[in-house]
Amino acid sequence: MNIIKKVNKILEKLIKKKYLFYIYLFYINECKKNRIIVKKKNLILSKIFKLESNFSSKEFEKIENIFLFPPKSALLKMSQVSRLHKLRYKKKWTYNDYILVIEPQNYNKVTKLTPKNMMFEKNYVLKEKNNHIVGYFHSGKSRFAHSGDGGDYGDSWWLANEFMERWLNRVIKKGNKILENSIRKID
Repeated sequence: MNIIKKVNKILEKLIKKKYLFYIYLFYINECKKNRIIVKKKNLILSKIFKLESNFSSKEFEKIENIFLFPPKSALLKMSQVSRLHKLRYKKKWTYNDYILVIEPQNYNKVTKLTPKNMMFEKNYVLKEKNNHIVGYFHSGKSRFAHSGDGGDYGDSWWLANEFMERWLNRVIKKGNKILENSIRKID
């Protein structure tokens, strides 16, 4: 009977390790896929910025808005931030407790937002009608997570999820069309 318990414990450990390994592989694949798409978007955006003189100021503002404002379903919410903050200060988080995000200001890489992130170093929570602060994150009425300036005027944090992926693919297509049309104008 004792040997069976030992074997079961060994099997449980192996299963947990294999499970963690698959989670790690999933994370790596998601990050690679999102990084590639983010790099394509940024490359197109930099090409468009080089051609800025070919556009009127209104046209350029429209183009900027296409590239800088993802859908709401692809933005980090304060409820998600609060969950990670609580896990940090209750000291009950595991390596599975993370959210894949695209950090501001450059929005050029996909990272893991974990409870041990520096954005949670400050143990401060304020929840009012028009103001929500958790650690170094803040939000106004929108309830989307920002960093930097107060309220809803800081840099928004983007989620690396399927909605973001769809939006980035649409933006890349629009960006390519804009580049093609601007090159035709030059020729």
